[in-house]
Amino acid sequence: MAAKFFPGYRVVVYNTAGSYNSTGERRNPLPGFVNAYSVPELCAALRAAGSEGPARVCFTPLRSGNKREVFNDVCFLVCDFRNVIFAVEEIWNFQAPNWSPDALNECYLQWAHYGLRLMWNAQIPQKTDSALRSMTLDVYVGQFDRTLDLNAIADCRLPPEAMAQVRRLPKRKFIHRMESGEWRVEP
Repeated sequence: MAAKFFPGYRVVVYNTAGSYNSTGERRNPLPGFVNAYSVPELCAALRAAGSEGPARVCFTPLRSGNKREVFNDVCFLVCDFRNVIFAVEEIWNFQAPNWSPDALNECYLQWAHYGLRLMWNAQIPQKTDSALRSMTLDVYVGQFDRTLDLNAIADCRLPPEAMAQVRRLPKRKFIHRMESGEWRVEP
């Protein structure tokens, strides 16, 4: 996902899994991003960027209270910030198959009119909200073989020919379905 949001001018990453700007084997560095570990630190980073300036913030919620409350607070902050890519790692942590918190619903159902672009990923797509899956315009799908996950991916409007390839995709290859409905396999 980082390869897709990294070129953005105004980006807030919700680093749920803690893999961005971390150390260790699965390190995904984000050079030029400010790290924030609490909602007050995120507020300060967004305030410093202002309403039009560049903003590249990696928010990693380390033991910051109730995880759903923190997520809701960040969703509201990002909506108010406007004109931003909001990239959420492992969004299933905050959803159920037929439910999203109101703050997230606002992000993807209303705030696109104000320049908010939601990017998300999920290793367990069956746990993501079906409304979010059906509203997603550009989709990148890696290999899945569990029936419930495949059914969830089908909600993303992948054509049958693309769905037929999902089970046998090599590592680091993805089916990309574009907003136009066209699709291709990409690295």
